[in-house]
Amino acid sequence: MNKFSKYKYCPVCGEFLIDLQTIDNRKYFKCGECDVELYKSQKLGVIVLVELYDEIVLVKRNQEPFKGSWTTPAGFVEYDESPEQTAIRETKEETGLDITHPLLFGIYFDTDDPRGNTVSIAYTAKAISFETKINDEVSEIQAFEENYLPKNIQFESIKRVLEDYCGYKQ
Repeated sequence: MNKFSKYKYCPVCGEFLIDLQTIDNRKYFKCGECDVELYKSQKLGVIVLVELYDEIVLVKRNQEPFKGSWTTPAGFVEYDESPEQTAIRETKEETGLDITHPLLFGIYFDTDDPRGNTVSIAYTAKAISFETKINDEVSEIQAFEENYLPKNIQFESIKRVLEDYCGYKQ
């Protein structure tokens, strides 16, 4: 049973939800009282390839999922912000580095995150500040040359973004 199938009550009015299916057998819920419809959908995230000098900034995760593994600065888009704002915010939160004008690099789909499937918008950005600061989400920040990336990188989308980026740079 997935998390989506645990919904029982309408988030708007509190009445019971009715299980329904679309023509192509995709499950959704509808409130019998206020007619609100709930569909299962992916989370929207960002991945930031922060360039510091000629290296890429990676962070070691200090939280699950995948605690202890390396990743880029990344995170979920909040309801009231654009993906570009998320890229700037997440980079600052996770590294202390300031970036401006993130440039679109690609869009990636990921199914290995235990929190749910994710569509991530990847950006490249140059650091405009050079002093890093660790927060509770990360245990280490390090810049790596593209040919010397660590082996312990998690999230399939992060691996693909880094492969694509390194191929693009060569």
